Amino acid sequence: MKTYTPSVNYSESIETAKELLKDLGVDAYFASISVTNYGTSVYFYDANDVKIRVSDHSVTNVYRLQNEIHLYFDEKTLSGVVSKFESNKRTLALINY
Repeated sequence: MKTYTPSVNYSESIETAKELLKDLGVDAYFASISVTNYGTSVYFYDANDVKIRVSDHSVTNVYRLQNEIHLYFDEKTLSGVVSKFESNKRTLALINY
């Protein structure tokens, strides 16, 4: 299975997020990237102008939780990589995307 992890290189993180969305069947265009002490988030908009966030960390802002789709990069752990692909698919199914 393909691994989707953000990179320290902005372009690589954007491309990885694009691949993740494509593999999930999501058609969206790139909007922005944010790299902070919390981690990396790449933002997209779909054809209905819905904001999609692909990130390596959680979100707590209530407005963003209610108004954006939140998907996740795979997680690197000491024991290997934890795939978030199936979880992302379930998220999209739950909101009938």
